[in-house]
Amino acid sequence: MRQLSEVPPRDPNAEKTDPGSSVPGSGPPPPAEPARPAGPPSLTPEDIQFVNELSACGLLGDLNGAELARVGERLRGIKGWRRKLELLELYYAASGDAAVSRARRMADRFFLHRDDGKATARGIVQRLGEVAVELGQVELERIGGDEGTFVLRSGEILAAVVDEYEESLDTGEIDLRVLDSGPSTVTVRGLVYGLNILMDKAGLQERMVEIRGDPDREVYVAVTREHGEYLCQAGLLELDSVAELREVSGWRA
Repeated sequence: MRQLSEVPPRDPNAEKTDPGSSVPGSGPPPPAEPARPAGPPSLTPEDIQFVNELSACGLLGDLNGAELARVGERLRGIKGWRRKLELLELYYAASGDAAVSRARRMADRFFLHRDDGKATARGIVQRLGEVAVELGQVELERIGGDEGTFVLRSGEILAAVVDEYEESLDTGEIDLRVLDSGPSTVTVRGLVYGLNILMDKAGLQERMVEIRGDPDREVYVAVTREHGEYLCQAGLLELDSVAELREVSGWRA
């Protein structure tokens, strides 16, 4: 497991880790080694911890060395949780290299929705399908007429899209006006939950989990159950309950 600094990630296989201890030798002490840098000077210990937590789950595979320094330099002056989201956007954007950006997004199934007022549900579904290529073409359909249920379809596999409109108004979650007419709505989160059902029915082990976002962005990556619970316990996800995470992700206890 890659580690960027002396700030260790939590062990995803255990609630507590053994930090070890130093055992003094019987002879003279070895020569002192130069102190290892904790990362580029523009990165804070919190940045390094955040990267280490995600790296422990197999994410951010290219974020080291010169790439880490490049991202760190672009974070100067940005504070709070927004800084972590900017770090992710910078990494997956790959300095505008479309091929590298796509490879990184596909490797981690990274999905970001930014509320610009222009998104459509079908466009969101198309983008979600691009990070779950094993499902083939994923489409949004409505069963039962104008007032029927929205579903995601992958071949013969269907998954209902949970309507969380009223709840989303209370939480500030981003709403999307869907299809071509009518007042009906569906949320990005509801579409992602539907995608997780398709992934479960297709036998995939990974599920999309939501990294803590901000008023303008929703951020998702795909991880295994073990790593999803680890990120939840580390406080990096929107959901802070492992039981709720299992429920919405389709992971069985």
